[in-house]
Amino acid sequence: MAEACEAIAGFLLGQTVITSLVADRITPDKIDQSSTLPAICYWVSAEDSEQTVQGRVGVCATRITFEAWAETRLGSNQLARALKDALMPTDESFPVRGLIGEVNFLDVMITDGSRFYPIQRADGQDEVIYVTSQDFVFTHLE
Repeated sequence: MAEACEAIAGFLLGQTVITSLVADRITPDKIDQSSTLPAICYWVSAEDSEQTVQGRVGVCATRITFEAWAETRLGSNQLARALKDALMPTDESFPVRGLIGEVNFLDVMITDGSRFYPIQRADGQDEVIYVTSQDFVFTHLE
């Protein structure tokens, strides 16, 4: 079975609003502090299979954490907003439903809002970069 996070990363690479900001800088697990910014990092923070007393029902909820990295707080927040708009647009077009890559998605929702924090650009330096973190839960077939 294809991984939900890789399918969503591929989806984001097909969104002009995202690639106009980060080009192809969407990476799993981590971003080096010396990387070109802005960039997006993602990872699976939880995965829960739905089940009943008869067993699993074939539906999974995958929580994916996305971090929007940028040189400024404003840039980080704007990238996070573009990410949210790409995954959950207000026009009710539901782009993250149906088959994306090899994963059949049913729904997406944002959880826990956004978290903001600066980190040092390099050890021992005062220069910081900014990160806005958001968690989304993607419901999909297993």
